[in-house]
Amino acid sequence: MSGKKSVEKTSNKPKHTKCSQQEMHAMRPTLTPTYSSALTFLASLFCIAFGFIARDSAREIVELHARYDEACKEGFFDSENPPQTEEEYLRSTGNGTTCVVSLGEAPEYIKAPAYVYYGVSSMYQNHRRFVRSRSNEQLMGQRENGGDVCDPKRTTIDGEDINPCGLAAWSTFNDTFAVNVDGQPRAVSTKDISWKGDRKFKFANYVAKNVNEDPATRGGKKIEGTVQEDEHFIVWMRTASTKTFRKLWGVIETDIDKGQEITVNVTNLYNSYAFGGEKRVYLSTTTWLGGNNHAFAMYNIVVGFLLLISSVVLAVLGVGFGRKPKLPEKRL
Repeated sequence: MSGKKSVEKTSNKPKHTKCSQQEMHAMRPTLTPTYSSALTFLASLFCIAFGFIARDSAREIVELHARYDEACKEGFFDSENPPQTEEEYLRSTGNGTTCVVSLGEAPEYIKAPAYVYYGVSSMYQNHRRFVRSRSNEQLMGQRENGGDVCDPKRTTIDGEDINPCGLAAWSTFNDTFAVNVDGQPRAVSTKDISWKGDRKFKFANYVAKNVNEDPATRGGKKIEGTVQEDEHFIVWMRTASTKTFRKLWGVIETDIDKGQEITVNVTNLYNSYAFGGEKRVYLSTTTWLGGNNHAFAMYNIVVGFLLLISSVVLAVLGVGFGRKPKLPEKRL
């Protein structure tokens, strides 16, 4: 028996290799000023080159925009009894108006697809109370009642549950746009304007209940069809990170020739006057880097030049004040 146990122990003994005995050659790079200067210099070249590429890419974008909240304001509120205080503005839903906004002539040939966006300013979608006032479980169809997280838009004034509930769903943007090119209507598609992952995993295919159905207390649009089918609602529910933002409203899938006049028929329903916000409509193309974003290019260029200056400073320090690094002793 003792001989058998001895054989088993011997058979389980690992092979004597450099890997098992931790005798493999190893290298520990030492960040000397010269080495650090070289790495910083390479990083600066990458940032500067990428910044100029991004700048040239942004210059290829054609973007037209116009502010329309002031142009469409006349008649929005009851002229005989207009709101007088901030509280009355917040409670007023407005009558809604229509107007025509000109984006001007196409400065060059606009190749499809061209994207239609709406922009809102002075609205804090990233405010803690706004972000928390929603039920993700309810949106995914996992529960009927949203619970206390949806306050103050959990139930109607009659006590009936709102589904989906919360400030985010209640305040859904409800202005609409119709684009005309040289006076002729141009089709705007709303298919696939939201993220595929949002439609598939975050919003269930069920019919909404009691969402902005009472004109006296509505904050935005009703949900059209099922929650999963209303892509304007899904786009709105993706929280903006700043108080000034724009969101995709539709896509024009036909080309626009240079010099053609572009106008937009706006149905002005969203009460941005309550919080002093501005509203704009955009028509823009995109590139492989996305939409119009000159700031991204400038950030890369500025960071690249800062890294270049740092690499020069490190090189000077390495030459003037550097010392030969002490190498670690070889392990026996």
